Amino acid sequence: FRSHYTSKRLILLVLSPEKCESSVSFESEVKSLLNDCANACFINVVDTLVLPLLNILCPSLSSSKEQDFILAWVYLGLLQLHLLLPSAPLDPARKPAAKVTQWEEYLTNLGSQLVAFRWDSRQACGDDASADHEALDLLDKAERASAKKLVQSKKIVERPNNAPPFIQLFRDLHGFAKTTANINKVLELA
Repeated sequence: FRSHYTSKRLILLVLSPEKCESSVSFESEVKSLLNDCANACFINVVDTLVLPLLNILCPSLSSSKEQDFILAWVYLGLLQLHLLLPSAPLDPARKPAAKVTQWEEYLTNLGSQLVAFRWDSRQACGDDASADHEALDLLDKAERASAKKLVQSKKIVERPNNAPPFIQLFRDLHGFAKTTANINKVLELA
């Protein structure tokens, strides 16, 4: 959500719908708060999944029948599927490897700067001024960059050689979401 107030107000309304302003219905106030969300995919499912789910989960609005709880699981499953669909056909597993490469290039650049600084110091002063403030700053940057590179290297995913390309998974998931797991079709069955 764009503001901290919005998320607090939404939680308060869900836990205590009777605290809704008298001039505004629970559903319209929740909807206006949910529309403050920056995620476009989430906004697209507010009317069809989120509001009906909240109506079931709010204790004072729900009849608490077993059928309602079963329907809540259907809403949750559809919500999870549609929110977790990959947004782009680019393989997210390649991102950490690309970041590791960027950190390696940055570290190489820092190393080159440090070597140049040491050579310059030797030329100017006749000694290796590696304890100089500028050198220590470069070493500190290199240490932090190495730590960040290590974090990214732990995130690298290696796919098996015979695994289909990510674009195929992307197409299959989006095809499934548009046909078999289409929100309107599933809710017609429920």
